[in-house]
This record gives sequence, structure tokens and C-alpha cells, in this order.
Amino acid sequence: MSIDISLLKELLVDDHLIESYLKNFCSEVPAQFLRMKQCFDLKQYERASIEAHGIKSLLAYLNDQEAIQLAQSIEQNCNSGLSELTSTALKPAIIRLENKLHEIMHGIDQLYRM
Repeated sequence: MSIDISLLKELLVDDHLIESYLKNFCSEVPAQFLRMKQCFDLKQYERASIEAHGIKSLLAYLNDQEAIQLAQSIEQNCNSGLSELTSTALKPAIIRLENKLHEIMHGIDQLYRM
């Protein structure tokens, strides 16, 4: 998977800053995703929404529209108060977001050999 770092290049200009951002992404996002998933499983939907929002914000700099939409969907659904039916329907989005994050981190690893 190719990573789109064009926005990072536009904003940060310096390759060292871009690499630092990507390293930070790879170290922070997995923990943030785990917190989101744990909050979701514990039915702490407001906290899950906050974590999903943070993930979405970080993804915006990598311009992965599918991952952004998944995080946004999780954020909005958790923020609106989930029923048991909606909660069950949202689980595939959480699994897909996890897979997308793995793909992105693999792409970053390929790009920078971290």
C-alpha cells in the first residue's frame, strides 16, 4: 500500500519532521485504537467517540479517505448513543479500521524502513 504524504510535505516541508510525524503515528495510533476498542466493548461510547475522533484527525494528514470515513462513522455513531443493534452493526467498521491502520503502518514501514 502506498502512503499519501503529500499534505505532510506541504505542511511540514522538512523530511525529518515528516518522518517524526510518521513514527509518532505508528507509536500512538495503535494504543489509541486499543483504547477506543476497549471503551466500545465496555459500552463507554462517549470515550470511544473521543478516541475515534483523535484517530480520524491523525489520519487526515495521510489522506486515506476510507480510513477517515471509518473513524468518522465510529465517532458519530458512538457519539449519538448506540443501541445494542447499532453496536453490533458497527463492529465490522471497527475491524475494517483496524485492518486499514495495519495497512497504513505497513506502508509507512515500507516507506521509511522504521
